[in-house]
Amino acid sequence: MKNLSRKTLFLVITVLLFGFAAQLLAQETDEKRAFVYANRLMSDKMYDLAADQFLDYVQKYPGSPRAAEAQFLAARCLMNEGNYHKAIQAFQTVILRYSQFQRLDEAQLGIADAYSKLQLYKKAAESYENLPLYYPSSSLAPKALMLAADVYRKIGNPEKGYELWIRIIKEYPNSDLKDRARLNIANYFYEKGDFVMTLRYLNPLTQVKNPAIMAKALLRKGEVLEALGRVADAQSVYQKIASSEKIRMDWRARASMQLGLLDEKMGKWEDARAQFERALQMAPKGEDALHTRLYLAKAFLVQENFPNALQNYKQVVAVSRDSSLKIQALIGAAFASEKMLDFEGAIRFLETVTDMQNLSGPNKTYVRTAYLHLLNDFLKLKKTTSARETIVDFLKRFKRDPYREFMEYHLATLDELERNIPGQALAEYENFLQTFPRSRLADDAALGKARCLEKLGQNAQAL
Repeated sequence: MKNLSRKTLFLVITVLLFGFAAQLLAQETDEKRAFVYANRLMSDKMYDLAADQFLDYVQKYPGSPRAAEAQFLAARCLMNEGNYHKAIQAFQTVILRYSQFQRLDEAQLGIADAYSKLQLYKKAAESYENLPLYYPSSSLAPKALMLAADVYRKIGNPEKGYELWIRIIKEYPNSDLKDRARLNIANYFYEKGDFVMTLRYLNPLTQVKNPAIMAKALLRKGEVLEALGRVADAQSVYQKIASSEKIRMDWRARASMQLGLLDEKMGKWEDARAQFERALQMAPKGEDALHTRLYLAKAFLVQENFPNALQNYKQVVAVSRDSSLKIQALIGAAFASEKMLDFEGAIRFLETVTDMQNLSGPNKTYVRTAYLHLLNDFLKLKKTTSARETIVDFLKRFKRDPYREFMEYHLATLDELERNIPGQALAEYENFLQTFPRSRLADDAALGKARCLEKLGQNAQAL
């Protein structure tokens, strides 16, 4: 009887233990399946669903060894989804709840990145700076300082950026970012006009192994030498870049472009053209290539190779999204067309410029130039009505402009001599003399007024 009781007890305990183990195994299987499912959603870039799954996992299995990672990955998914406020909260939960998690520094970086995305730049900079403070041994520390410096520069505090770059160099001498920090310091002094300090930080970078850093340093050094009037030294630096096979083609192309611009300044247009063509062979696409093609077109124009000039200007017009580049190319194309006596073609390019609105700075100057050439081309084609409309449009658009005097005088002469409307021309001459009494054109305007009075039979007033 006793043996039977012991056997029964043993069987009961065994069954209980087996059931408990099965339950644990089932729970572990469900837990693992839930984590794998959330990971799969994240891999498929279904970030909103993945974030929900990871957060649900944390709630269901708070004691799991994967709970911290699930919370962290939920925050990453929220970042990718663009839900930056919730991402900040999720990263903060990682830091506050899982103090032994191995990726706390990444969570801190995530908080700073989210603030930056929200354009809360002061909070972003502070959060970046906190990373090396809280996690001094983190490999992300120099990156965080670099990002903080970038933020400070963006919000107009380059001095604070300079301090952080110095920290990177001193505190993290083995970091891959130390050379970039040196380059940023060199650019900082360049913008301040301190070329001595600029060269002090640039010179060590011209021999570094990183070809991109070396190329940027050499290009900046060339610009400094140009500013100092050391043209031959600048050419030597640019030639070093252009001929180095270690350096990327786009950087070599930029160096060739700079060599071309130096030749242009010295009036060596044939050499300049060759450099620009070489640059385009090395890097035919991109923003730099458009600038180079614009310079090449100008070189052809100066050399009176008008068809090639026109062809290159038209290529810039067709591709460029930069309004300033496009305007310069359109005006250049008009000039080339005028030189080939294709005034109708020139007018089409110029009208494209004058139709552009909301322009300022140099672009507004280009528009004024377009109006002046447009007027001249209409007059050459004897299109007096179009010429008059151009003048009126200019006067409406440029209320205060040095060329209003020129335009108002030509409006009067156009109505008098070309359109033969003396009454209207008389009013325009009188308005001109009242507005610009000391103009160099005042005597001519007075004679025009007298002619109009004669045509109107007012001889006494004409005398």
